[in-house]
Amino acid sequence: MNERLLTILEFIEEIEKFKHVYRVCTLSDGSRQESDAEHSWHLATIILLLKNELGIKFNVEKAIKIALVHDLVEIYTGDTWADGEKEKKEKQRREQESAKKLFSQLPQNLKKEIEGYWQDYENIKSKEARIVKGLDKIVYPMHYAMSGKIIWNGRYDSSEERRLYGLPHVKHNKILGEIWEYYNAKLDKIKQDKE
Repeated sequence: MNERLLTILEFIEEIEKFKHVYRVCTLSDGSRQESDAEHSWHLATIILLLKNELGIKFNVEKAIKIALVHDLVEIYTGDTWADGEKEKKEKQRREQESAKKLFSQLPQNLKKEIEGYWQDYENIKSKEARIVKGLDKIVYPMHYAMSGKIIWNGRYDSSEERRLYGLPHVKHNKILGEIWEYYNAKLDKIKQDKE
């Protein structure tokens, strides 16, 4: 076996750890938390299913690739939340270190490609990254609505906090905005029914 192939296989084994990183959201049946790998698969599939509904031409393959790698650095950092500016900067620093450690394990051309998709998502450089970021923000209220567990950032939901979190990333597209509002209305109703 040549060294390049062995290096790629070692990276594939390393990213298996992605399945063991758990998120705040639970599965729809509430049985356990969702893993990062499940989240990324779901997000990529949502992109595939909504590609013709968003009313915008974009490179679907690129968007799916971005979705599949957008959280890979959490293999080393975990899925963390950042409330304030200081916490956001620390999270970014930790994720940059994780990206350097993770992607440096790849052959140079693959490192450039995969890290490029991650950087695109982080910096929202492309139309595809904007779509992925918007849908990524939608999946939280979607999961909360499906499970009925309204926990936001480790505490009970605040619809205002939820809107500040996601609205800036969906307002560029009418359909994303409609989906956002649909799930937020469901969440508001669930919360109201529980009170």
